[in-house]
Amino acid sequence: LGRSSYLALLAEAYWRTGQVDDGLAALDQAFTAVTDHAICFNEAELHRLRGELLVLRGDTQEGEACFDRALAIKPRYVEALLNRGLVLQRSGMGESADRDFERALELDPDHPFARATLLHARMGYCDWRTYEQETRRVIADVRAGLIPTGSNQLNIGNLLFGTSISSDHTFSTGKIGIGTTSPN
Repeated sequence: LGRSSYLALLAEAYWRTGQVDDGLAALDQAFTAVTDHAICFNEAELHRLRGELLVLRGDTQEGEACFDRALAIKPRYVEALLNRGLVLQRSGMGESADRDFERALELDPDHPFARATLLHARMGYCDWRTYEQETRRVIADVRAGLIPTGSNQLNIGNLLFGTSISSDHTFSTGKIGIGTTSPN
């Protein structure tokens, strides 16, 4: 039981450093440990991690299937919803992606990445109804330290909003895309 949790942590470390094959090998061992013990408290997490590694390798269809398996085990799994939504979004299935992002926000209304991801998706098809309100919330999340400076989420936010955020949380605005203005 503890072995599968340890191997999941190892696989996540491999994922974060881009070592896909090592991460998948660790997950193979974790799934073997689960099979041998017929019980696992983190099986959904194992499927989500496998999905993230497969997507990183470029196998988005199998990655999406892993997120589906994780959600079949744990339907309220916010991280699996977000990951599947990102895969769907990249595949041109915006409405399905939005449903996943919206469901993630229903489950965790304060999840900063879910909010930023849904905002990004809506910007992609010019849905500006909640742009100002959601932009302010994402910026507030940055200021509160919920999205750390230098994080992938913040980098996405910088691209989305045409802003640059320094380590002291000061903002400057650039001109990208449709010519956004400062959310301040």
